[in-house]
Formats: sequence, C-alpha cells, structure tokens
Amino acid sequence: MANDQYMTVKQIAEWLCCSEKTVNRRLDDGTWLYLQPAGPRGTRMVRRSEILKSEKRGLLS
Repeated sequence: MANDQYMTVKQIAEWLCCSEKTVNRRLDDGTWLYLQPAGPRGTRMVRRSEILKSEKRGLLS
C-alpha cells in the first residue's frame, strides 16, 4: 500500500481491526483530518499518513 493512499472508513476499520463507529468517532472529534465527501452519499476519505502520525503519538490503542 502506498504510504499516502486515501482510505475509506471501512478500509481503516479493517486495517486497524476496529469498528467503523470507532473510526467515525476519531473523524468527528478531529483526531484525523479527512476529505469531505462529494454528494450526500459520499464516503469520508483519510490519508494513510494521517493515521500513522497519530499512531506514532500513541493515540491508537
């Protein structure tokens, strides 16, 4: 996987072995920056490097 690939909430949940609800909570509280979806049915996209930065700071359990 490329280091700065954009990932969907579902992909992140699978990668981190957590629920999509947990991922969405991180997005809602500002832990991870994300791209706003286009249209009402769009999915939020997060850069992989954004998650890795927080992992280095010890925010992931």
